Amino acid sequence: FHPRTVRAQKIVLVAPGVLLVVLQVGIVLATAYCSVPLSRDGISYTAAFCRGPVPDPTNRLNRGLRFTFFVGFLQWVTAWLRLFPTWHAALYNDGQWSTLCMLLILGPISGVRFLVWAFLPAGSGITQTLWFLRHHDIDNGLVILWMG
Repeated sequence: FHPRTVRAQKIVLVAPGVLLVVLQVGIVLATAYCSVPLSRDGISYTAAFCRGPVPDPTNRLNRGLRFTFFVGFLQWVTAWLRLFPTWHAALYNDGQWSTLCMLLILGPISGVRFLVWAFLPAGSGITQTLWFLRHHDIDNGLVILWMG
């Protein structure tokens, strides 16, 4: 292959994943920024951005965006697996035990979280606490770790 062709192929494979990571991290940062109370001259206030629906993790728009990013990530992974059907053999032969261990740890945790979501949904405007963390923080963390 010509070097330009290989470079273009890499960009086409990696760019959607990078975009999804950036968008997911943006939602996490917006939520984190708005969860910290701001004060000026001893008066507490809320930034104008924080009064919107996006930074509120229990809002329908925020939940919809997070779900959309997750589905987009699943589509990207599906395309990746169709292009590289022997990815597991490549990981094993490459000696990247950290990646293999990540799959063995994140897989069961994600499975448990999916079962909790399926059988005990939180609903709009409700925050559940699971493993001493808010459920949306767990979801954001899992999606970002899977994307990493």
